[in-house]
Amino acid sequence: MDKHLIVLDLDGTLLTSEKVISPYTKKQLQLAMAAGHEVMIATGRPFRASVLYYNELRLSTPIVNFNGAYVHHPLIPEWEVRHTPLPLEKVHNLLDIAERHGVKNIVAEVKDDVYIEQYDADLMPIFNFGEPHMVHGNIRDSLTTGATSLLLQANGSDVESLRQAVTSEHVDALYYHEWGPPFHILELVNKEVNKAYGIKPITEVYKIPQERVIAFGDESNDLEMIEYAGIGVAMGNAIDDLKNIANVVTDTNDEDGIGKFLKDYLQL
Repeated sequence: MDKHLIVLDLDGTLLTSEKVISPYTKKQLQLAMAAGHEVMIATGRPFRASVLYYNELRLSTPIVNFNGAYVHHPLIPEWEVRHTPLPLEKVHNLLDIAERHGVKNIVAEVKDDVYIEQYDADLMPIFNFGEPHMVHGNIRDSLTTGATSLLLQANGSDVESLRQAVTSEHVDALYYHEWGPPFHILELVNKEVNKAYGIKPITEVYKIPQERVIAFGDESNDLEMIEYAGIGVAMGNAIDDLKNIANVVTDTNDEDGIGKFLKDYLQL
């Protein structure tokens, strides 16, 4: 069978509800790699929060982090890094909006450095993962470069009005993704960025045509990737918008949806 590029979202897709890779799905991914297919991760997480799974699967491919804003190859330092941050001026404009809107908290990430305005015990387990360099305090004063990702936390469930405030001024300049409960967070990255943007140059390097890209996802930040892939696969637990554009809907992340699909489709 011709070589395929298998692209895996992490949370809600490759990972079970317990945030682990099931033995069955791991076995099918290993069989796929042994058969000559390429397997990679495309996630909204930073690298420090995804390297554990990269190493567990023994991958040897580039990785897409921050929904496409940061793409690099963990094993090949000379691989051309693709970092597409929000310009610092744009970050300052968004901070103005956040201050006017009275947001609960602001977090900026620059690759694996974290700038957080207000200490929050509930958020710390998320951003402390991988022991990043962390700076607390006023982001306008501490951040001196563009941000890979900017996160605005709304008060209560007021994330929709925050989104409207941001997009009314920056609708053509930002790509955004809303976190689900319990965190009412609007995640903002450069307009050019999405997971498909991160994947495209990798298909060119591996000389794998679009029709032989198999992508798995479950959330709104997977929409462009699923639409781009020749075989876009929505998990059984995916949002309806993703299922509506997917070529296939497989079982849930807790039912080995990835492993079952690959076993059948690739005849593993």
